Amino acid sequence: MMACSLFHKLDGSQPDDRTLNYPFHYVPDALTMAAVGELQSHLPASPAEGKMWGVLVVDNHGQLGFLNAFSGQIDDRMLHSIDEEWRGCPPVYDYLQPDGYFKTHEAVISDINKRISELSDSAEYHCKVAEYEDLRREADDEISHRREVMNEAKARRDARRREGGLSADEAKAMERESQFLKAEVHRAKVLYRDRLAAMAKDVENYSREIAALKRRRSLLSDHLQAWLFGKFILLNGRGERKAMPDIFRDYGTVCPSGAGECCEPKLLQYAYLHGMRPLRMASFWWGPAPGGELRRNGHFYPACGGRCKPILSWMLQGVDVAGNPLTARTVHKLRIIYDDSYLTVVDKPAGLLSVPGKDDAESVVSILAERWGGTEPLVVHRLDMATSGLLVVAKDKTTQRLLRREFEERRIDKEYEAIVDGAVAGKKGTVDLPIGADLLDRPRQKVDFANGKEAHTEYEVIATDGSSTRLRLKPLTGRTHQLRVHCASPYGLDAPIRGDSLYGHYDGGRLCLQARRLSFVHPANGRKMTFTLPPDF
Repeated sequence: MMACSLFHKLDGSQPDDRTLNYPFHYVPDALTMAAVGELQSHLPASPAEGKMWGVLVVDNHGQLGFLNAFSGQIDDRMLHSIDEEWRGCPPVYDYLQPDGYFKTHEAVISDINKRISELSDSAEYHCKVAEYEDLRREADDEISHRREVMNEAKARRDARRREGGLSADEAKAMERESQFLKAEVHRAKVLYRDRLAAMAKDVENYSREIAALKRRRSLLSDHLQAWLFGKFILLNGRGERKAMPDIFRDYGTVCPSGAGECCEPKLLQYAYLHGMRPLRMASFWWGPAPGGELRRNGHFYPACGGRCKPILSWMLQGVDVAGNPLTARTVHKLRIIYDDSYLTVVDKPAGLLSVPGKDDAESVVSILAERWGGTEPLVVHRLDMATSGLLVVAKDKTTQRLLRREFEERRIDKEYEAIVDGAVAGKKGTVDLPIGADLLDRPRQKVDFANGKEAHTEYEVIATDGSSTRLRLKPLTGRTHQLRVHCASPYGLDAPIRGDSLYGHYDGGRLCLQARRLSFVHPANGRKMTFTLPPDF
């Protein structure tokens, strides 16, 4: 068994509640905060690179303490600034040994990348491509010119024939001219075809070599990644072992890049190897955020969905884990604001889904379906589970289609109210930031200038006290988490909405975001309808 040198004792007695918190939605308790405070006191105050760090409070054969780990890798310069015992739990599988299988084969792939770059950036290659393109343009121009001469001569001949009175000699001369000019066009085509073919061979030699290298790189990369994933043999709370590819396959997906390198698997693996019982788990961001991602120094974040959910679904088997509070069976009061034969406008409370989710949790649709009996509630638009406020639901497909068209054509007037943490510069303005999904940590979104969809939000300050600001928000587009991202992003308002568990500081309270105003044209009678619902936060 490995020497247990990374266990740090905590003062105090064992907690009465020995159920591990749900790692995908939680509020750190006092015990966790004590461990985090101790760890943060040993981390660099202003690291150049931001990282996710995690703590796992454990029962170590009767002693209370904790382990720590970071996600991914950290360069040597940063590690040198951390005391040896605080550098964190080792990786589940250490593939970075200088002379090991991974680094050796990675070097082969790096050499291929270098050769691809050399060929792609070669002055000779670019010169040959340029010469080929120049000759191709010259050929197009010359052949086009000769066709134009041929067509002009034909037009003159046709005009002369229409005049009549052609002699036999003149007719023969016209025929010879036609044949000569057609032959000139053909000779030009043949000449340039042969020259272009010769030049194309030189260019294709480079292109074929580059393509062959890329195919070899892809095969080697796939093989190396498959080999690496197979080396991650993960334990669970029952002492069972399973290879990571099998874990993801049983979960119904495939291993994404970086799987198994987050802090949570490292912590649990180390704890199981040393007979420790997990009691509390939390992860926080330390340092600057990478571009586009919404991470704040010292803020806690749930375990990621893409990499960690399948892994933790295996590793936490045999451990008493709290249930998902987001899908807990709770009864929500759904107030009807307006109702007629075509549609209903409801006051959706925070914490209630708009539509049924994977866990068949209660939703606006399920509640209305039960109330309406035989009438199916048809969704027109949605609000995030954590967002409260006005939501319109149709009672027939025609009403649904017409209302959706109003949304698509931006004829619906929507207004939200929010409380954000911190001050907001200026009284009003517009946030224009493209938004894209964080594919490995759904449902999180991020600012994505390269591939994101355009998103525009108007804002206006209602009131502020310096530590918080009440805002009026008007989304001009309808991207997922648009208001939450635009408020939280340092490129936007740099002020997360209070209670935002994904992009801000979550303290167990509700998300302070409400759809307070909704205005649309009734599809059946054409009347403009406006509803206002002030928030209770």
